[in-house]
Amino acid sequence: MNGVESWTRSRRAAPRLCVIDCVSRRYSLWTPVVNERAIAATEPAILTAHVASIIGPNGVARIREFWNYPSGWDAGRGSPLSPISVSLLEDFAAIYSEFQRTPSVFLTREGYLVLAWEDLKDARIEVEFAPSGVEVYFAATDEEFTFSTDEVGMRALVERIRRHATYAA
Repeated sequence: MNGVESWTRSRRAAPRLCVIDCVSRRYSLWTPVVNERAIAATEPAILTAHVASIIGPNGVARIREFWNYPSGWDAGRGSPLSPISVSLLEDFAAIYSEFQRTPSVFLTREGYLVLAWEDLKDARIEVEFAPSGVEVYFAATDEEFTFSTDEVGMRALVERIRRHATYAA
């Protein structure tokens, strides 16, 4: 075990490893589970310069602060920052950087990043980066959409934000 993987007993239908205890000669089925915090263990390098330029020094400081939140940070219910969420933010920023104003950065109880900013009419736009899908909320129209996390979904998300920006102008 190299520190990136932790092993948990599981009843889910997933690829499993047969582990044999040499002393008792019993075997168990174990499923490898990726430990997200171990993958992105170098906190200062979690953001590219491009994302840092979009969210500014306050946003960078907030993400560094979020990185240090332990499990249970929100009255025992908060999850630590998800490196997958950071990666999705990076993917989004690689294809969309037309913010009219510097976005604010928030952390959900589930450990996912949220970017929030105002459009040209001061109506809030929020984008949440969850591994299950990227959600966008437009306060001006009270609309909410969910997009897949693959390249097609990210491009559709960007097009929806651009259409909203045209509407808001």
